[in-house]
Amino acid sequence: MIRASLFNKVLKNFSSNLLDDSLFIEKVVIDSREASQNSLFIAFEGKNIDGHNFVEKLVKENVICIGSKDLNLKNYFKVNNVVDFLQELAREYRKTLNAKVVGITGSSGKTSTRSFISLMLEKQGFKVYSTKGNKNNHIGLPLTILNTPSDSQFLVLEMGMNHKNEICILANIANPDFVTITNIGTAHIGNFSSKEQLANAKLEIFDCSKGVVVANVGNNYIKSWILNNKNRDIYKFEFKEYDFNFFVPQYVAENLQTALAVLNAMNISFENYENILKDIKFPPLRGELKKIKERMFVMDCYNANPDSMKKSILNFLKRFESSFEDLFLILGEMGELGNFSTYYH
Repeated sequence: MIRASLFNKVLKNFSSNLLDDSLFIEKVVIDSREASQNSLFIAFEGKNIDGHNFVEKLVKENVICIGSKDLNLKNYFKVNNVVDFLQELAREYRKTLNAKVVGITGSSGKTSTRSFISLMLEKQGFKVYSTKGNKNNHIGLPLTILNTPSDSQFLVLEMGMNHKNEICILANIANPDFVTITNIGTAHIGNFSSKEQLANAKLEIFDCSKGVVVANVGNNYIKSWILNNKNRDIYKFEFKEYDFNFFVPQYVAENLQTALAVLNAMNISFENYENILKDIKFPPLRGELKKIKERMFVMDCYNANPDSMKKSILNFLKRFESSFEDLFLILGEMGELGNFSTYYH
């Protein structure tokens, strides 16, 4: 719950009007269909839909609204930049939370690692809140923070990026206590001139935070960062080969090990990780199996990049080449590769 005093502390830097002290905010949304009494609706002016068109109806339903247009309505507040307001409100609300915050970035595996960490903490009896869906950017992350219950003990956040300085902005808002990088690959490399530049953008999660660094020393970029930052609190780990009693894709096993390393850095032990692999529910289109008549389809269609594509193919072959006579690969285009597109395709 966000109290009027906190809301007004931020609002006074953006608007001359303030919220009535008796009011409070139970949730923050950017979709008008999710708004209800005592919620805050942030009106964005999009290419196809203008959120301001819903404000008049919402304020009648006791929804507090923020936007950038002149509307003379009770409990509507105009600000020059709704993104800046959203981020500043999230930064201030984060300060009120007693939860330990975990920040995760990487070229792939963020969602799986976040899911592993959250589930393992929950099984230890902790109250955990985490990123929902793909809300991991400059708008999604503040929304996640603002909707975190005040009694949460852990907040597990994904941090996405495709340009320099984006992770720094997110880390500054979230102020994470523990940070990790799942891997440094080639996703979004088209927005950079080299893989080193891309790696530096990922490493911003270490540079722009003060929390414990959970570092995979098997990665050369991370290993180099450690050598130059010996004053930081660093928990080191390296991927190992695990022999499970059931099929586990290599990249899933690596994400699990990253999650275990984060818990170890917190001094929380977790031994029964095989049950976690059985209990975890991955999002759709990430290795999802679907049978149509006599043919089995493996739907691995989420955000293809050279690294995830390679892992997907190797996983597919390892899992199915001994079970089916005919195997087919139907490969889609990989985006955001820029000048590297021909090479990686």
